[in-house]
Amino acid sequence: MKRTQEDAEKTRKAILDAGLKLFMEKGYNYTSMQDIAKEANVTRGAIYWHFKKKEDFVIAVADSIYQETSEKVNKFFSQGTTLTEKISITLRNLGYWYLEDEQICLKRNVLSSLLITKNQTLIDRIFHNIYPDEDFPSDQDFIPFIIRKMGEHFNLPGLSKCNHQEVQEGFLLLTSFLEGFISIIMRAKVILTRSTIDNVVNRFMEGFSHSFRHILEEK
Repeated sequence: MKRTQEDAEKTRKAILDAGLKLFMEKGYNYTSMQDIAKEANVTRGAIYWHFKKKEDFVIAVADSIYQETSEKVNKFFSQGTTLTEKISITLRNLGYWYLEDEQICLKRNVLSSLLITKNQTLIDRIFHNIYPDEDFPSDQDFIPFIIRKMGEHFNLPGLSKCNHQEVQEGFLLLTSFLEGFISIIMRAKVILTRSTIDNVVNRFMEGFSHSFRHILEEK
């Protein structure tokens, strides 16, 4: 039984990898399920067993990115003593990850290109796959929702005691830096090194820790 489950997971990964490759080469709309089956060297029956339709690939990619990122962030975040150290270590190591792992870059590129259409049905499915017990937040509640989930995930009850506006501004600055940071790493990795990433993170944290000292000192 164990071997059968392992074989099934191996087949699923091969299909997902084939789909990612073709989505990047041909585009999502011009890639058929038959194309993916051929690229993965599996039958159409095998592909439909794991993915009922192409949209399921997007859900799988989003879930994979979320699970991998959560696992790594948890590991990095636990290495620091203070909140400032935890954030610095996490940013640094996420930078290393995107610098050195082609697969995560491919997944992120594919997901970004697919979500740029702002397909709300697809976005809803991704959200409920990650947060099955939560209602999709409105635009005005989205940032508070994410901050709340971060506080719960990383056991940071002090966030709720800080000035609401200050927490939101800190969150926006931190996430804006991270999104831009990763995007640039993915596009210019041939000229970047770990040392470059260290220097950029150090400079960012100097300003961030100075501006949001009150939040970072909360327990």
